Amino acid sequence: MEKRQRGNRWHPELCLDLEDVKPLWEEGLSTRQIGERLGYSGTIVHRICKKNGLIRSQRDAAILRQPPTSKHWRSSRQSARKKVEAFLGRKLMRQEHVHHRDHDFTNNDIDNLEMLNASEHAKLHHPLLSKRVEQICSVCGNTFLRLRNRKNRTRCSAPCWRKK
Repeated sequence: MEKRQRGNRWHPELCLDLEDVKPLWEEGLSTRQIGERLGYSGTIVHRICKKNGLIRSQRDAAILRQPPTSKHWRSSRQSARKKVEAFLGRKLMRQEHVHHRDHDFTNNDIDNLEMLNASEHAKLHHPLLSKRVEQICSVCGNTFLRLRNRKNRTRCSAPCWRKK
């Protein structure tokens, strides 16, 4: 649609017709999106729509104002938390994390979501960052847990350290 010559700067809506706006409105575009396409402000388009009886509910308008579904994990994290909160009937605490079982953060089906505490969730996604690893004692052969950053620790206890 071609942008028409603007009439006067105080009433630019006089140059915009309902025939230009209605097809875009029925397509589901918001007044702001229609205004961007036609080269007018969303306010002017809203005035024309209101004057001609094209009115959406506040809920529908709010949905249209939202950006398209994001593929970013942060926006999906919010909706996943809201789904689990609604399912449990309470707010999640800060240390409660929501994990996607299939690792697809856009799949927010309740069967795909599980609640974990922060440390369990970190261990699940970053197993190499866990602080303790299993080690076999070089003296007695028992298994013990050592801190990951202490690679020189090869013996399980003080008695094994005393043995040569």
